[in-house]
Amino acid sequence: MFAVGIGTLFFGYWRMMKWNRERRRLQIEDLEARIALMPLFQAEKDRRTLQILRENLEEEAIIMTGSGGLLRTDSAPALRGLPDSACSTSEATALERELLDEYRFGWQQLVELYGHASAVAVTKAFPLSLLSRKQRTVLVVCGPEQNGAVGLACARHLRVFVNATSTEERIEAARGLPGPDPGQPSPALEDWEEASEWTSWFNVDHPGGDGDFESLAAIRFYYGPARVCPRPLALEARTTDWALPASVGEQVHANPARGFWCLNREQPRGRRCSNYHVRFRCPLEAAWGPWGAWGLCSKSCGPGRRLRRRSCQSSSGDTCLGNPQEAQKCVRSRCPGCSSDTCRCPDHILLGSVVTPSGRPLPGARVFLKARPGTIATSDTHGTFLVPGVCAGGQTNVSAQMDGFSTGTALAHANSSNSAVVTIVLKELGKPYLVKHPESRVQEAGQNVTFCCKASGTPMPKKYSWFHNGTLLDRRQHGSGSHLELRGLREDQAGEYHCKAWNEAGAVRSRAAQLTVLAV
Repeated sequence: MFAVGIGTLFFGYWRMMKWNRERRRLQIEDLEARIALMPLFQAEKDRRTLQILRENLEEEAIIMTGSGGLLRTDSAPALRGLPDSACSTSEATALERELLDEYRFGWQQLVELYGHASAVAVTKAFPLSLLSRKQRTVLVVCGPEQNGAVGLACARHLRVFVNATSTEERIEAARGLPGPDPGQPSPALEDWEEASEWTSWFNVDHPGGDGDFESLAAIRFYYGPARVCPRPLALEARTTDWALPASVGEQVHANPARGFWCLNREQPRGRRCSNYHVRFRCPLEAAWGPWGAWGLCSKSCGPGRRLRRRSCQSSSGDTCLGNPQEAQKCVRSRCPGCSSDTCRCPDHILLGSVVTPSGRPLPGARVFLKARPGTIATSDTHGTFLVPGVCAGGQTNVSAQMDGFSTGTALAHANSSNSAVVTIVLKELGKPYLVKHPESRVQEAGQNVTFCCKASGTPMPKKYSWFHNGTLLDRRQHGSGSHLELRGLREDQAGEYHCKAWNEAGAVRSRAAQLTVLAV
């Protein structure tokens, strides 16, 4: 019994230690999540922030006093209950204490404007419906601190608030946002629909501890950075039952640049945050629009070219890959006068030579023009030739052939008003040789397989033949390229495969590759 009691005691102690470790681990994860996902809320423990707030409030009091009372102007009636004079230092200290001690930097006391943390000042002037407190309060943005003119920014927003004529405009001014302009349509979500789309839904956190945090940084970490665009346009949040936050009566925060969060301490008494998932509205990726119509031909007669263009459609400012224009050859009616290929110029002469790549002359080479059938000249013992009547004004393609050499072509250039010169280089034919042989493969029935065969030579082989167990495969079905692709393998396609490469000098055969097809 004593041993059983000791064992039970140790087991209970082990269970308690395990529970404590798990509780600490969850606390650490919760703290890490708050630090990583909600850096805004660390400001309440930051003494430097407290000092900046104190300096800002004092600066605002000085600015408002020196500007003749920004809270009361002749152009707009004073609001009911609005103080006639600016805050004194003692009042500013009291406001600071109210911000830091009573409100504890809730959503209503620390506003994030376009991604920058902004301090706020509280005055007893106007009942803001978003506040849970009963007393009449207005929030005025006083930041961000990085702009170097925090007090001036706060004074400007106070002036905007005083001059506002409607409840909606005052609330927008209190948040530091521009009020609605009746002459301009509001930037509603419908304005983005043509150039943006919604992402899929994300849910990286579940309610517990302080609330539900769906940070954009955490979403990119867990789902990958490619799932959400760098600069989302909008954010939508719904509960896992597809209810909107307003329909369930919960106070939430949403910022497309940071994400979504719901704090348990801001909810009505006895209520906790629901489990939310979010999605983001992102600009469409850059893509080319449709091609425009072809333009006019660049030449009024003879060969020319025409262009068509397309535009890059990108709402995010990204560039599209590829060319914005495309060219196409166009042929108009023949131009009057003489063409170098088809017409003869009795007083003109073409001088040429046929040589090897090393410069050795090649006698007996047959010379011809593309537009004229048959041989027009033969190179002499020095590899040179002379052709009278070929117009020197135009660019003429001249070709030469010789047994044991590949065909060569060169462009003739005029060297005077009535003569042109050309040098044609012929390479000695070289039988093809294999650079890459097909390799044996083992595949299951229904899969695909590709055999590769590569040959070199002079000229470079361009035609390949493929054989299965010694039988030539149909080129109309499998082509004549250096790759043989077999799709949806059957068992009767197993066996040996080899290729043959061809050029003007001959052919070469590869080693055989064995294909094994396994039954499924």
